Amino acid sequence: MTKGKTQRIALAIICALAAIIMAGMATVLHRNTIVAWRWPVIISLIVGAAVALNIRGFIGYLTGMANAAVNYAVATALVFALSIGAFYTINYYGSDPDTVESCKAEVCRKYKEEHYQVRRLSRNRTVRGQKYYVYYMDIRLPDGRRKPMSISAGEYSRLKVGRSLDLAVEKGFFGIPVIKNSAFPVDRQKRF
Repeated sequence: MTKGKTQRIALAIICALAAIIMAGMATVLHRNTIVAWRWPVIISLIVGAAVALNIRGFIGYLTGMANAAVNYAVATALVFALSIGAFYTINYYGSDPDTVESCKAEVCRKYKEEHYQVRRLSRNRTVRGQKYYVYYMDIRLPDGRRKPMSISAGEYSRLKVGRSLDLAVEKGFFGIPVIKNSAFPVDRQKRF
């Protein structure tokens, strides 16, 4: 393998890892950002489509393909993942602590989703493994929007529907509010 090909593969792996990390950051930080998911997605797609026109040649170098449509699609996906991750990361970690406000939110619903682990039988064969649950609550914000939030099993068992929660909300870097406290105060049940 030549030195140029090794560098190209290494650069492609770095770009793919950066896109995966930034997409993961967007997924995690969206839970604590008070914004409808469609707006960051639409804006990031527009940015991705516009920037992809300029970098499709570079992406063609990385992929080693001459097909312009495939290179444009890969470039759009790469820039989309990087831009949406950067948006959520900068907005959340660049929030202004001086703008913290206490916000009352009502628990409208609590629910759990059933998931299954994947069990590997052999090299090319997997089956459904053990069942486990992921716990959520829907909160209603003062402006009427509903926001699903992930909670622990202990919080789920102690949480009552209709309860009011105090959330610490800060103004994000781009002006979009973010929830900074992720530990919700939950009434402890007394045992006999």
